[in-house]
Amino acid sequence: MQISVSSTLAVYHDGQFWVGLAEHVEDGRYGVARIVFGAERPMRRFCNSLPAMGEALVLRWQTG
Repeated sequence: MQISVSSTLAVYHDGQFWVGLAEHVEDGRYGVARIVFGAERPMRRFCNSLPAMGEALVLRWQTG
């Protein structure tokens, strides 16, 4: 059996804060999470925390 999986992360500035919008689609189910990084550019924090965030989102998706 083949399962289709897709994940995307968009990072944008909402005028006050840098925000990440993570979307995950697996086997027809859709999940989304909003991550507020703060007022400073998130690149270093973002790059360092991306693997942990991705793993946590997938685990939450699987158990939710």
